[in-house]
Amino acid sequence: MLNPEMPLAAISVSDFQEMMEGYLNRIPSTPPAPAPPQSHKVEEKLVSATEMCQLANVARSTLYHARKDGRVPFYRMGRRILFKPSEVIEGLKQG
Repeated sequence: MLNPEMPLAAISVSDFQEMMEGYLNRIPSTPPAPAPPQSHKVEEKLVSATEMCQLANVARSTLYHARKDGRVPFYRMGRRILFKPSEVIEGLKQG
């Protein structure tokens, strides 16, 4: 908001153009390079042993033995044991 007690100064068109050219000369002529795209990794959903057995079409005992042997990684959340389907399928293929 303008201060009503402060007088406004009138400037000529040529002074205004000169002032604007000074401001415009400070702007780089080429825009900065765009930032590289962020890789958006989609987090894989963790599933229970029952869901994992259905997805991989294996018996629960097969999943249990693969987990016990270290072929299949698992994640513990409290008392729950969860699996990433891609890791389980890869582990079962190798073993």
